[in-house]
Amino acid sequence: MAAMIGGKLMLKRYPVALYAVWLVILIVIPLPLIWSLDVQLLDTSRNLLIYDAGAVAYTWWLTIVALSVRPRWLDRLIGLPAMYFVHGLVGVLALILATVHVQLAFTMHDIIRITGRWAWYLAIFGILYAMFFMSGWIVDRLVPVQRLKNKLQFFFRTCLKSS
Repeated sequence: MAAMIGGKLMLKRYPVALYAVWLVILIVIPLPLIWSLDVQLLDTSRNLLIYDAGAVAYTWWLTIVALSVRPRWLDRLIGLPAMYFVHGLVGVLALILATVHVQLAFTMHDIIRITGRWAWYLAIFGILYAMFFMSGWIVDRLVPVQRLKNKLQFFFRTCLKSS
């Protein structure tokens, strides 16, 4: 429904719901993890911000996994195209925060550094894979990339059938 003020249409129902979804995903969901992390760690504020970037990226990734199952209540609330947009953009924002975390975080343990780097590489691969094979962000705009995608899809299909 829309509100009428002075004979003009002010807000529709969906933008308010969409802004609320953005607010919850970007701020409310990461807050408990950030608060508990900051209360428990005894470190400088600079390092806490770097660790918080990793925690926020992690919670955002968990949130986009939940969005990927397309919950019906959220689909009815904001619509599927808006949900896909939120899913894609929050994934990219999470990768940016994860990059900040990976590049600036300090650890004295090699296993933490190695597994963190591998997780970062896998996240980059996942987003590039999704942008290339699962969305039209790049493929629909560049014809050579579309041809490459079609060849790779044919190649993967034939390889999977033969095995």
